[in-house]
Amino acid sequence: MIGYFVRHPNASNLLMIAAVAAGLSVITGFERESLPEFSPSKVNVNVIYPGASAIDVDNDVCVELDNSLSSITNLDELECQSTEGLASATLTMAENADLTQFYNDILSETSAINSLPDETEEPTVSIAATEEQIALITIAG
Repeated sequence: MIGYFVRHPNASNLLMIAAVAAGLSVITGFERESLPEFSPSKVNVNVIYPGASAIDVDNDVCVELDNSLSSITNLDELECQSTEGLASATLTMAENADLTQFYNDILSETSAINSLPDETEEPTVSIAATEEQIALITIAG
């Protein structure tokens, strides 16, 4: 093959021009985004329980949240963390599900919970902010 291109230098130039043209025709079809779009897929439920230890929050609030929210439609994962005076549940939605419906289902279920201790404040439900690492740049010098 090398011998052919040595004897016919115009053929190698034509091949190079064809490769460049094919590359230029393909590159115009690439989708480019400076910041890719991320859709949120998590909903947070926070319950404040003033003066309670983390163990009390876990036993009295997280268990109730787990029992009430585990049957939500399109629920992929439910994680409840208890700290002193606060229970924070994070519900992850299944792929291709409707976030508005997911949020409304969680809001309805948390409003229906009546077995929380009297000292707890009303649960707050919010759509979790999406944080994704887009790029990592290191400058050394």
